[in-house]
Amino acid sequence: MSEQFFSEETNLKLLRHDLYNPINQIVGYSELLTEELEAGEELAAEDLSRIRDSALVLLEMIRSRLTPQELQAEKHVLKNNKKSGSVVQLKTSLSKTPHQRQSDRLGGRKGRVLVVDDNASNRDMLVAALTRDHHVVSTAEDGEVAINIVQEKPFDLILLDVQMPRCNGEEVLEFLQGNDQLSMIPVIMISGLDDIDVVIRCIDVGADDYLPKPCNLTLLRARVDSSLEKKFRYDDDLSLYDNLKEAQSRVRSQIDQAQSVISQLSATASNDASVMRLLSHVSEIASVLVENDTALHVTIQKLEVKISRQSVVSQVKAITSDPAFQSLSERARLMRQRRQQLGA
Repeated sequence: MSEQFFSEETNLKLLRHDLYNPINQIVGYSELLTEELEAGEELAAEDLSRIRDSALVLLEMIRSRLTPQELQAEKHVLKNNKKSGSVVQLKTSLSKTPHQRQSDRLGGRKGRVLVVDDNASNRDMLVAALTRDHHVVSTAEDGEVAINIVQEKPFDLILLDVQMPRCNGEEVLEFLQGNDQLSMIPVIMISGLDDIDVVIRCIDVGADDYLPKPCNLTLLRARVDSSLEKKFRYDDDLSLYDNLKEAQSRVRSQIDQAQSVISQLSATASNDASVMRLLSHVSEIASVLVENDTALHVTIQKLEVKISRQSVVSQVKAITSDPAFQSLSERARLMRQRRQQLGA
């Protein structure tokens, strides 16, 4: 019975993953078209065709794969799993939330975003949403391509699908976290509700956030903006740090020059009043430079601590306080508990 249960659960997981893709595209493009209508823009025939194509794919899946046997298996697997309702409620409530632009939150700055998904229609939908907000978007059709791209081009954010052939999202994330520079790129995992255990592992490894399929555009933008805001703040701190280090280097060079002049004047000092005045003046300048160097040193130390904290501390606390994630964690706990009971 235990083996049969796991087989049914695995099949349903794959089925849901396949169903999420066309649903994701239908929802995403529909929301984009709604925004265009509200903005008084003309509808794109290409987007309408994509919605139709996705609907046809979904219809064929329903006809061929949602058989009575599959539905019975669904009932069996979800019998003790009613906790997931809160996640669905969250997604439903978010879909009803009016879209509000958050460009002010980023101060007009646009991010360089990499979208990694093996489904071309999913990639197109995400690219359409992100480019509408004027972000610069690149794409990768699988994990191996993504790993190559991130080593060639700089990015501010990566949207990473969990389930992909050849190299999945979890493996890509582990590669990124193993590189000091790449580990600072925020990563948002994109997954179906059946990938809870993998999502939790990814967050433990270092993912910054997650998005459930189908992707709600309001939620997508909120999490993209939040991740980019953190990345831009880190980049600003790093840039300020570099500028302060350069300023400190110049100040210390000036201190060395002043001390050299003081040494020369002291060696040739006499009762000449003009030489003594010059020596006093240079000494005062050196004293001010030393004070500036001390102040710079303190500021740089504080900034070093801040940057170090940003690079080490993960976003786990913020994510785990999210009610949706708590529901996912609870569902994963119940699934593990049920497996232990079945295996006993």
